[in-house]
Amino acid sequence: MKVIFMLIICFSSFYNFEIYSQIRYENSNQNTQIEIIDIDQLEKKIKESNKKYKIIFYISKSCSSSIMFFPKIIELINNHSDIVELYPIIGDRLSEITEYEAYLKHIQYFNTVFILDTEKYGNKKNPFKRLDILTQKLCLECEYKKMGFSSFFVINDYSQVILHNNWTIPHKERYLKLKKILENHND
Repeated sequence: MKVIFMLIICFSSFYNFEIYSQIRYENSNQNTQIEIIDIDQLEKKIKESNKKYKIIFYISKSCSSSIMFFPKIIELINNHSDIVELYPIIGDRLSEITEYEAYLKHIQYFNTVFILDTEKYGNKKNPFKRLDILTQKLCLECEYKKMGFSSFFVINDYSQVILHNNWTIPHKERYLKLKKILENHND
């Protein structure tokens, strides 16, 4: 029974993403920049940002949860673009970029997304190793073994982690916590 359930979840995750990868965009001339980056370069970008809040969000095409949650985060961030900057971290390999480009165009996200350098951090087939390394470096408070796709953490302008979550926390609760921070940023 568990095997059948897991197969259904895996198939539905793949199917949800395939819908995005089949969409054509003849009318769109905007493109998302996808940047291969190492953790030190990413940390430097975050520190150089003049935004009050920096959100590091993990996403993977194999995780339908992250694919469905990401647009909600983007919408919230767009409403507070003067104070927040998003750093989406793609957990998949560079070879899957074409599918991401279609998905990102579909949700109208045209900012930079990042892939952690698989050559430098190894383990090309296991994205969790790269995410674990990043989480352990930038978010000491995070339970990195529970961080997965659709997890995120927020760093303030003093380089402090002020919010972190993982797969054990429902999306609605994560969203509402982030929304509260962004809407009460002057408190």
